Amino acid sequence: MTDTPLDVPASAGRARRIAFTVVAVLAAFLTSVLTLGSLGLIVAGETPDGVPLTADARLALLVHVPWLALGWGAAFVASIWRAARRPAAYQQALAMGVGLYLGGLVLARENDPVFYVGFGVVLLLLGLLHPARRAVWRPGPGGVSPVLVPLALLLAAPCTLYAVDMAQRQQEVGPEGPFFLGIAATALAVPLLGLVAGLRAPGWRLPLWVTGGTLFLLAGSGVAADPAAPAAPPAGWAAAGLLAAAAFVALGEWEAQRMARLRSPIPQAADPAPTSFAG
Repeated sequence: MTDTPLDVPASAGRARRIAFTVVAVLAAFLTSVLTLGSLGLIVAGETPDGVPLTADARLALLVHVPWLALGWGAAFVASIWRAARRPAAYQQALAMGVGLYLGGLVLARENDPVFYVGFGVVLLLLGLLHPARRAVWRPGPGGVSPVLVPLALLLAAPCTLYAVDMAQRQQEVGPEGPFFLGIAATALAVPLLGLVAGLRAPGWRLPLWVTGGTLFLLAGSGVAADPAAPAAPPAGWAAAGLLAAAAFVALGEWEAQRMARLRSPIPQAADPAPTSFAG
């Protein structure tokens, strides 16, 4: 199914479009480098210093990969082509930024702002150069989803509690311990991404699936771990998270199909062919 684009100006200026694409390509490339670095640590089973990964450190990396690849990387890649027709991709990047700042600067009170400034500059540049700047600040033509938005708000409570717990663990172990802050940022991103999907702007199925995928990996990454990671959600919460992830995507797809049927023209019954009588 293809989302119906908003009515946006055909051109925002060739120079601005090129600049926007360049920034999106660079952001996608840098995100892929960070993702591959995290994957390399998981495969190697040790830190860059050669220290074997603990169960919590492995869990943090497993959760950090979808945060990078699905949350940020997918948004940047989707912005490279026909961004004006997919404003939901930039909305997704904004949601990731909000989750990053809430987790790092508000909950964990990080002292090093360089990492946060980098993502903030990228978001600012993409917002200023976006070929459909007005479209990224409003819902889609079908309005706000009456199903996905309440479900995203329902997810906010357990995700926020889990994020607070991870931020506290990060403060206890310090920067040399497992990257609990990555888990916190991922947990905060889930309901924010769900709200973006609920706006149903053109391209909204990207944040829909990213919400489900991120929640699925956040809840399930520690299920099969041996030994079990102390920072992993309890079994009951993990099962609830897996079910919620599947339900969120299923309900979103149901809404997408329903909207497609409502937009489809109703076929008119053909007039009966005239009958001629020979006489």
